[in-house]
Formats: sequence, C-alpha cells, structure tokens
Amino acid sequence: MQRLFFYMNTSIRVGVVIPAAGKGIRFGSKIPKQFLLLHNEPVLIHTLRHFENHQLVSDIVVVTSEDSLNDTEKLLHQFNIAKVRDVVIGGKERQVSVYNGCLAILKYSPDTIMVHDAVRPCINADLIGRLILEAKNNLAVVPVLSVKDTIGEIDENGKLMKYYSREHTRIIQTPQVFNANILLHAFALAFEQNYYNTDESSLVQRSGVSISTIDGVAENIKITTEEDLEIASNYLRKIL
Repeated sequence: MQRLFFYMNTSIRVGVVIPAAGKGIRFGSKIPKQFLLLHNEPVLIHTLRHFENHQLVSDIVVVTSEDSLNDTEKLLHQFNIAKVRDVVIGGKERQVSVYNGCLAILKYSPDTIMVHDAVRPCINADLIGRLILEAKNNLAVVPVLSVKDTIGEIDENGKLMKYYSREHTRIIQTPQVFNANILLHAFALAFEQNYYNTDESSLVQRSGVSISTIDGVAENIKITTEEDLEIASNYLRKIL
C-alpha cells in the first residue's frame, strides 16, 4: 500500500530505451537472441511487456538492426505493445544504438530515461518501480548484486594480476536510469573524446556524475548462452 502511494505521487515522465540490435554471435544461433522463443513468445516481447504494463512508464523506443526492422514492427503489432512510440535503427556499437534510441525518445519529453537490455526478460515491476522512485532524488541509478565468488583480474597470458574485495565489488544490471539531460551530455562527451563503452552508467560516471545503486534481483539475468535461456525459461514458468 505504501509503494502504491509513492507511485501515485510520482510525476516524472519516464521514457524507456530497449537496445535490441544485437546479432547474438556469442550465443551461436542464426536467430538473434531477442527473437528466440520463450514459452511461445519472443524474448523481446517478454521484456517489453514488463514496461508496457508498468504504470510509471510513459513511452518506449526499441532499437533494432536494419535487417530486423520489419520483423520487430510486426511483433509489436502482433502482441499489441502499444507504448512503443518508435523503432529505430542502431549502429555497429551498442553506444551508438542506445544514443539513437535516446534521440528518438527525446521527442516525448522524458524527465528520466531508462535503458534496459532486450535480452533480460525476467525483470519485474517492483525493480522498475524502485529504480524510478530512486531516480526522483538521484541523477543516475543502477541495480546491483553482491558478488559471491572471489573476483580477479588476469593479464593477456591468463595469469592472475589482481584480486578485488567482494565487499566493495558488485554485479551491475539493467535497467539503468538517468536524468535525460545528464545522459545525453555523457554521450556527447564520450563521442567528442572518441570513448566507447558498453555500459551507459560508465559514460555518465566518466562525465563527472556519481552513480547511485539499489539492490537488483537475481532473476534479472542477461541471456548470453543456451544455459541462460533455460534459466530464464524456468524463472518465467513460475509467473506465467
């Protein structure tokens, strides 16, 4: 009931960018991971539906490859994902793809931009809501998980060089949530300096803005391998 009260008093406009232009090369499938089926629906649709159904999300932009543009638009129509305002073409780098999506979502005047991997279909409404509420008081927020194993850095020969404290190490997930102006400034600075990274929060931090964190959820895995697909299928089976 308390969470519902906070939702009712949240006046920020939230736009969501879903980068879905990946080829899934590491997965080893001829079909991009976002189009693989989970319980008879594409991974992308499972992911989008969480944001489609969330009361704090206003607008969604999907970023896809040129080859997948028509298929993506057909899926959105088939599964009635109505909050997707635009489907735009991505670039060779994730950073370019997300930037293109941010430019498209700006047309709908979001206060906050949320970026979420298309291949994380087990996100839930509670995490989305907690991130948005946290973003009311912070310029940048990401969900994180504690690290259970020892983490080490290796050199090019596979030799361990450095160990990291589990106490101060976290796994960073998406959705990542940012003040819209802050995120666009971070992109502009990165491109100006020819700096590329696959994580939006790293760009924002590099621009001089501190990143706040909240607890993520273990189920919110990124599908990278066939094993991940099976794990995601098991998670979704519990709630479908």
